[in-house]
Amino acid sequence: MWQPTPSRKDKYKLKSLPGKFTGLHLLAIMYTAFRKIDPTMDTGADFGAEYQSAMEMQKK
Repeated sequence: MWQPTPSRKDKYKLKSLPGKFTGLHLLAIMYTAFRKIDPTMDTGADFGAEYQSAMEMQKK
């Protein structure tokens, strides 16, 4: 079974969202928000394939 390494543990809390998050999770949330605002924006993070997969899953 996969176990998070210390650097992947949930470290961050947001006042606007419940729960705890990893840095990678927050980066993915930011990427999604920027894609909603401006799909052509270069965010410097390439989550394009993951974003497309999530969008396809949401359609089902």
